[in-house]
Amino acid sequence: MTKIEERNNQIISYHILRMFIGILGITLPLIVIIGQLIQGGWVKVSNSISASYYSDFRDVLVGILFVLGFFLLSYRGKDNKENWFANSGFIFSLGVALLPCNHAVRIIQILHYICAGLLFGMFAVFSLWLFRRNFFGKELNTYLERINRVYIITGLILVVCIIALAFFVFIASDDFKDKVKPVLIVETIGLFTFAYAWFTRAHFLWRDPEEYKSRIFMFRSGVR
Repeated sequence: MTKIEERNNQIISYHILRMFIGILGITLPLIVIIGQLIQGGWVKVSNSISASYYSDFRDVLVGILFVLGFFLLSYRGKDNKENWFANSGFIFSLGVALLPCNHAVRIIQILHYICAGLLFGMFAVFSLWLFRRNFFGKELNTYLERINRVYIITGLILVVCIIALAFFVFIASDDFKDKVKPVLIVETIGLFTFAYAWFTRAHFLWRDPEEYKSRIFMFRSGVR
C-alpha cells in the first residue's frame, strides 16, 4: 500500500482531528468553571482546573484529559518529530489526569505539576516550531504571514502562561489563590490559546485560499 493510499484510508481527516484536539482544550475549562459557578458561585470554583479533581467534576476532568491524550496519540504529523511530541502529549495528559495535584504523597504532587508544565510546553513547541516549519526560508503571501503570526503569538502566550503558572503555584499566597484563582485563570487562557493554534493548523480559522478554496476539504481524509 502506498503512502497516498494509507492517508486516504484514514477514518477522519487530519484537519478534523486537529479540530477535535482544539475543541477539547476549550471544553475542559468551560465545563469545569461554568458547572461550578452554577453549583455555588465563584467561591466554590476550584483554584485550578486540576483541583477540580476533588469536586463533582472529577470524571469530566479525567475523561477529557484521557480523550485529549488518545487524540494526541493517534495524531500523525508531517514527520516523526511531530509525532514524537504529540505522543509525549499523550503521556503528559494522562499524567495530569492520574496524578492528583493535592495528593498526600508529595512526589505525586510534584509529578503532576511536571506533567502539566510539560504538556503546556509541548503545546508551545507545536506553535513556535512544528506548525511553522513549512514557513522557514520561504516568501509568504498575506494569508500565510497571518497564520505564521498566529503561531508565534500563541506560542509566546503559552510560554508566558508556563512562567505565570510556576509563579502562582509555588510562590503566590494561598489566600490570594483562594480569592483570585490566578492558576485557574492562567490555565484557561493557556488552553484557549492552545485551541486557537490548533484550529488555525486545521485551516479552519485561517487558511490560504490559494491552497484551500473552502472548508469542505476538512472532511477529506487524505488531506493534511
